[in-house]
Amino acid sequence: MKKYRFLVLSLSLTAVLTSCGGKKETTQEVIKTPETKTETNSSGGGSAGGVDLGGGNLVNGKLVEDYRIMISEEPAYKEKVLPILEVLKNKFPELAADFYHIVEARKWYLIPVPLKTLDPFKIGIGFEIETQQAAYHFPDLIYISKPIWKTLDSFQQGFLITHEILMGVKWLEHHEGLERCLAQSKRIFIKNDFKESTEYSDAKKECYRVYVTYFVNPAKFKLSGNDYNNIRTLTSNLYKFIDKTNWQDLQDWFRSVKFREY
Repeated sequence: MKKYRFLVLSLSLTAVLTSCGGKKETTQEVIKTPETKTETNSSGGGSAGGVDLGGGNLVNGKLVEDYRIMISEEPAYKEKVLPILEVLKNKFPELAADFYHIVEARKWYLIPVPLKTLDPFKIGIGFEIETQQAAYHFPDLIYISKPIWKTLDSFQQGFLITHEILMGVKWLEHHEGLERCLAQSKRIFIKNDFKESTEYSDAKKECYRVYVTYFVNPAKFKLSGNDYNNIRTLTSNLYKFIDKTNWQDLQDWFRSVKFREY
C-alpha cells in the first residue's frame, strides 16, 4: 500500500552579489521544494502510515553536523560585527536584543562545497548579473559556503554575517510564540550589559512555560522583492554607515516598511 505525504519545505537562499568592482552583497529568496513521497514496506516491516527513510548526511566524507561553527567565535564577528551590537545596545536596544538572539539561537554551518546560484531577478536585484551563492538561510539554521568564505576578507565576512543576522531579525515576526518570546526576553540581557541575571533567567523560563512546543511553519517564511531590498538597505546602513545613522529616523523606517514590530 502506498501513501503520499506532501511536505512543503521553504528554503531561504542567500546570494552574494559580485560586481565588476569586486563589491559583494547578500540577498535571499524563499523557494519550495518538490513534494516528497514515502512508501510503506510491503514486507510488513513498515508501519501502516508509511516510513520516512533517512539517516546521517555526509558532505565531503563528514557528517553535516561536523561543519557547525559558533559564529560569535569567528574573528570577523568579533572584529566587525560585535561593535555594531555594542552601538545598538544603547541606541536601539530592541534591535540589539533581536540581533544577539539570532547570533545565539541559530545554528551556523560552514559547508566546504559550492552552493547553487539563484536567478538575480528572483532575489530582488532587478538586473542580469553573474552572482555567487554565499549562504542558504533557513528559519532556524544558516549554511555558509566555505569556498566563498575563504575568498572574502574580514570586512566582507563581517558584511555577510550581518546580512544573515538581519535576515533572521526580519523573519522573527513569522516564527511562533516561543521564538518571539525568547527574543524579547533577550532585552533584559542587553539592558544588563550582556550579563546573566535572575530576571533574565525567569523570563526565559516563563517563555518555555507558556509556549511548550517549538514549532516552525515553513510556508510563512516568504519574502517580497521589497523585503530583500529593505534587508540590503539595513545591512549597509548598520555595517557601513552606522556612525551617520539617525536613530529616530531608523525606528520610524522600521515602522514604515514593517520590518519588525516593536
